Amino acid sequence: LVDDHDINLTAGGNQSGKSTCGAIEDAIDISKQVPKALEGIYPLEKIPKKIPFNVRTVGVDHTQLLNTVIPAYRQWMPREFLIKGSWEHSFSSERRLLTLKKGSKVYGTVEFMTNAMEVEKFQGPPLDKVNYDEEPRQDIYKENLLRFVTAKRLRVRFRMTPTRGMTWVKSDIVDKEGPGSNIKCFKLAT
Repeated sequence: LVDDHDINLTAGGNQSGKSTCGAIEDAIDISKQVPKALEGIYPLEKIPKKIPFNVRTVGVDHTQLLNTVIPAYRQWMPREFLIKGSWEHSFSSERRLLTLKKGSKVYGTVEFMTNAMEVEKFQGPPLDKVNYDEEPRQDIYKENLLRFVTAKRLRVRFRMTPTRGMTWVKSDIVDKEGPGSNIKCFKLAT
Protein backbone atom coordinates (compact mmCIF):
# COMPACT_ATOMS: atom_id res chain seq x y z
CA LEU A 1 0.00 0.00 0.00
CA VAL A 2 2.81 2.45 0.71
CA ASP A 3 4.94 1.70 -2.37
CA ASP A 4 5.05 4.28 -5.15
CA HIS A 5 6.36 2.53 -8.26
CA ASP A 6 4.61 3.48 -11.50
CA ILE A 7 3.14 -0.02 -11.79
CA ASN A 8 2.22 -2.03 -8.69
CA LEU A 9 0.89 -5.56 -8.74
CA THR A 10 -0.55 -6.95 -5.52
CA ALA A 11 -1.54 -10.60 -5.75
CA GLY A 12 -3.30 -12.59 -3.07
CA GLY A 13 -6.15 -14.91 -2.35
CA ASN A 14 -9.79 -13.95 -2.00
CA GLN A 15 -10.53 -11.81 1.06
CA SER A 16 -6.86 -10.78 1.48
CA GLY A 17 -7.74 -7.06 1.40
CA LYS A 18 -6.76 -6.11 -2.15
CA SER A 19 -9.95 -4.14 -2.91
CA THR A 20 -9.79 -2.41 0.47
CA CYS A 21 -6.18 -1.36 -0.18
CA GLY A 22 -7.25 0.14 -3.50
CA ALA A 23 -10.10 2.11 -1.96
CA ILE A 24 -7.90 3.44 0.86
CA GLU A 25 -5.10 4.46 -1.48
CA ASP A 26 -7.55 6.25 -3.79
CA ALA A 27 -9.17 8.04 -0.85
CA ILE A 28 -5.73 9.32 0.17
CA ASP A 29 -4.71 10.25 -3.39
CA ILE A 30 -7.89 12.24 -3.98
CA SER A 31 -8.52 13.81 -0.56
CA LYS A 32 -4.83 14.39 0.26
CA GLN A 33 -5.62 13.13 3.78
CA VAL A 34 -4.22 10.06 5.53
CA PRO A 35 -6.61 8.05 7.75
CA LYS A 36 -5.73 8.25 11.46
CA ALA A 37 -4.72 4.58 11.54
CA LEU A 38 -2.00 5.28 8.94
CA GLU A 39 -0.71 8.58 10.34
CA GLY A 40 3.05 8.39 10.79
CA ILE A 41 3.17 5.24 8.63
CA TYR A 42 1.95 6.37 5.21
CA PRO A 43 4.63 8.47 3.44
CA LEU A 44 3.20 11.94 2.81
CA GLU A 45 5.56 12.45 -0.15
CA LYS A 46 3.66 9.67 -1.94
CA ILE A 47 0.43 11.69 -2.04
CA PRO A 48 -0.02 13.30 -5.47
CA LYS A 49 -0.32 17.09 -5.41
CA LYS A 50 -2.63 17.30 -8.43
CA ILE A 51 -6.22 18.43 -7.90
CA PRO A 52 -8.50 17.17 -9.32
CA PHE A 53 -7.04 13.66 -9.30
CA ASN A 54 -9.03 11.34 -11.56
CA VAL A 55 -9.03 7.56 -11.18
CA ARG A 56 -10.51 4.68 -13.16
CA THR A 57 -11.13 1.37 -11.40
CA VAL A 58 -11.81 -1.69 -13.55
CA GLY A 59 -13.51 -4.75 -12.08
CA VAL A 60 -14.40 -8.12 -13.51
CA ASP A 61 -18.08 -7.47 -14.15
CA HIS A 62 -21.05 -5.55 -12.78
CA THR A 63 -21.70 -8.11 -10.02
CA GLN A 64 -18.12 -7.96 -8.72
CA LEU A 65 -18.21 -4.14 -8.76
CA LEU A 66 -21.46 -4.09 -6.78
CA ASN A 67 -20.49 -6.83 -4.31
CA THR A 68 -16.83 -6.07 -3.65
CA VAL A 69 -15.33 -2.95 -5.16
CA ILE A 70 -17.96 -0.24 -4.66
CA PRO A 71 -18.67 -1.26 -1.03
CA ALA A 72 -14.95 -0.84 -0.25
CA TYR A 73 -14.99 2.67 -1.72
CA ARG A 74 -18.22 3.50 0.07
CA GLN A 75 -16.68 2.47 3.41
CA TRP A 76 -13.36 4.27 3.02
CA MET A 77 -14.15 7.59 1.30
CA PRO A 78 -13.84 10.49 3.78
CA ARG A 79 -17.35 11.80 4.53
CA GLU A 80 -16.24 15.45 4.36
CA PHE A 81 -15.42 14.90 0.65
CA LEU A 82 -18.81 13.39 -0.19
CA ILE A 83 -21.32 15.84 -1.61
CA LYS A 84 -23.62 16.81 1.28
CA GLY A 85 -21.75 14.17 3.31
CA SER A 86 -23.67 11.49 1.43
CA TRP A 87 -22.63 8.62 -0.82
CA GLU A 88 -25.99 8.90 -2.62
CA HIS A 89 -25.24 12.51 -3.63
CA SER A 90 -21.66 11.73 -4.67
CA PHE A 91 -22.09 8.49 -6.63
CA SER A 92 -23.91 8.37 -9.94
CA SER A 93 -24.92 4.76 -10.57
CA GLU A 94 -25.97 5.69 -14.12
CA ARG A 95 -22.48 7.01 -14.96
CA ARG A 96 -20.69 4.74 -12.42
CA LEU A 97 -18.84 7.83 -11.27
CA LEU A 98 -17.92 8.90 -7.75
CA THR A 99 -17.19 12.62 -7.34
CA LEU A 100 -15.34 13.90 -4.30
CA LYS A 101 -15.65 17.57 -3.38
CA LYS A 102 -14.87 19.83 -0.48
CA GLY A 103 -17.01 22.93 -0.57
CA SER A 104 -17.32 23.83 -4.24
CA LYS A 105 -13.91 22.41 -5.18
CA VAL A 106 -13.81 19.04 -6.95
CA TYR A 107 -10.87 17.03 -5.58
CA GLY A 108 -11.30 14.11 -7.95
CA THR A 109 -13.37 11.32 -9.38
CA VAL A 110 -13.41 7.53 -9.49
CA GLU A 111 -14.91 5.99 -12.61
CA PHE A 112 -15.95 2.34 -12.26
CA MET A 113 -15.75 0.12 -15.36
CA THR A 114 -15.61 -3.63 -16.06
CA ASN A 115 -13.84 -6.22 -18.22
CA ALA A 116 -17.26 -7.05 -19.64
CA MET A 117 -17.38 -3.69 -21.48
CA GLU A 118 -16.29 -3.12 -25.07
CA VAL A 119 -12.77 -1.68 -25.34
CA GLU A 120 -14.14 1.44 -27.09
CA LYS A 121 -15.88 2.42 -23.82
CA PHE A 122 -12.41 2.93 -22.28
CA GLN A 123 -11.59 5.81 -24.60
CA GLY A 124 -12.14 9.25 -23.17
CA PRO A 125 -10.64 11.70 -20.75
CA PRO A 126 -7.08 11.68 -19.43
CA LEU A 127 -6.56 9.89 -16.13
CA ASP A 128 -4.12 10.17 -13.25
CA LYS A 129 -4.41 6.54 -12.15
CA VAL A 130 -5.93 3.23 -13.25
CA ASN A 131 -6.72 0.37 -10.85
CA TYR A 132 -7.48 -3.18 -11.88
CA ASP A 133 -9.45 -5.04 -9.26
CA GLU A 134 -8.66 -8.48 -10.66
CA GLU A 135 -6.91 -9.10 -13.95
CA PRO A 136 -8.00 -6.96 -16.90
CA ARG A 137 -8.25 -7.99 -20.50
CA GLN A 138 -5.07 -7.05 -22.33
CA ASP A 139 -6.87 -4.83 -24.86
CA ILE A 140 -8.45 -2.85 -22.00
CA TYR A 141 -5.05 -2.46 -20.31
CA LYS A 142 -3.52 -1.12 -23.55
CA GLU A 143 -6.42 1.27 -24.14
CA ASN A 144 -6.18 2.62 -20.59
CA LEU A 145 -2.44 3.29 -21.04
CA LEU A 146 -3.40 5.83 -23.71
CA ARG A 147 -5.25 7.85 -21.03
CA PHE A 148 -1.82 8.77 -19.59
CA VAL A 149 -0.62 10.67 -22.69
CA THR A 150 -0.83 14.03 -20.88
CA ALA A 151 -0.19 12.77 -17.33
CA LYS A 152 3.03 13.69 -15.54
CA ARG A 153 3.54 10.05 -14.61
CA LEU A 154 2.09 6.58 -14.93
CA ARG A 155 0.11 5.18 -11.98
CA VAL A 156 -1.26 1.69 -12.59
CA ARG A 157 -2.32 -0.65 -9.78
CA PHE A 158 -3.14 -4.33 -10.29
CA ARG A 159 -4.86 -6.07 -7.38
CA MET A 160 -5.69 -9.59 -8.36
CA THR A 161 -6.09 -13.23 -7.48
CA PRO A 162 -4.36 -15.11 -10.30
CA THR A 163 -7.12 -17.71 -10.71
CA ARG A 164 -6.09 -18.51 -14.29
CA GLY A 165 -2.42 -19.03 -13.44
CA MET A 166 0.27 -17.33 -15.48
CA THR A 167 -1.27 -15.07 -18.13
CA TRP A 168 -0.19 -12.04 -20.17
CA VAL A 169 0.24 -10.08 -16.91
CA LYS A 170 3.19 -12.29 -15.98
CA SER A 171 5.05 -11.92 -19.28
CA ASP A 172 4.17 -8.26 -19.89
CA ILE A 173 4.28 -6.91 -16.31
CA VAL A 174 5.72 -9.24 -13.66
CA ASP A 175 8.71 -10.46 -15.70
CA LYS A 176 9.79 -6.84 -16.25
CA GLU A 177 10.19 -6.27 -12.51
CA GLY A 178 13.80 -5.69 -11.55
CA PRO A 179 16.64 -3.17 -11.74
CA GLY A 180 15.75 -0.20 -13.90
CA SER A 181 12.04 -1.00 -14.01
CA ASN A 182 9.48 1.04 -12.18
CA ILE A 183 7.36 -2.02 -11.41
CA LYS A 184 6.88 -3.62 -7.98
CA CYS A 185 5.04 -6.83 -7.15
CA PHE A 186 3.64 -7.85 -3.76
CA LYS A 187 2.11 -11.12 -2.57
CA LEU A 188 -0.52 -11.06 0.19
CA ALA A 189 -1.17 -14.10 2.33
CA THR A 190 -4.65 -15.08 3.45
